[in-house]
Amino acid sequence: MRFPWLGRFAGPWRVERSAIRAVYLGRLNVLAPAQVEFLAEENMPWTFPSRSPAAVLEAAEKLGYPVRYDDQVR
Repeated sequence: MRFPWLGRFAGPWRVERSAIRAVYLGRLNVLAPAQVEFLAEENMPWTFPSRSPAAVLEAAEKLGYPVRYDDQVR
């Protein structure tokens, strides 16, 4: 699509492994107390709610993703 953020609504809804630049713990808030962010190319974050974000970060690291443990977005 012409506008990457507009593609969120129209698809495609997949991210290629090679497009992931970083994986980190997302912003903590009331609506989504625990979430993991996958930062893709063009600074487009993909947010996934999780009950155990530490386990998701560990699994992503084992799969070879660039995980950042200390860089929580605020």
